[in-house]
Amino acid sequence: MKLQTENIYQVIELAAPPAKVFETLLDQDAHLAFTEKEAFVQPHEGGAFSLCNQNHTGYFLHLVQNKRIDDGWMTESWTKSYWSLLAEHLETSAVLTA
Repeated sequence: MKLQTENIYQVIELAAPPAKVFETLLDQDAHLAFTEKEAFVQPHEGGAFSLCNQNHTGYFLHLVQNKRIDDGWMTESWTKSYWSLLAEHLETSAVLTA
């Protein structure tokens, strides 16, 4: 069965430096504190994760300290063979004034 898929590009601005976001996403206690939902995280390439009370599971494919997180993941409601790839780019925005 062929699925019709699409790429989604989204920008989310957080009032935190990239290092803090990286730390929060890769530390299960920090993730729990942020989302208030159970988290299991193996914070290394190839490491598994289970987030939001085991509703989202996957593996870290590529990590660049404080800059990028690439993972393959699925959600509990999807057919078990359907996976999504997520590339998270952590950047600092600069505000320019004249």
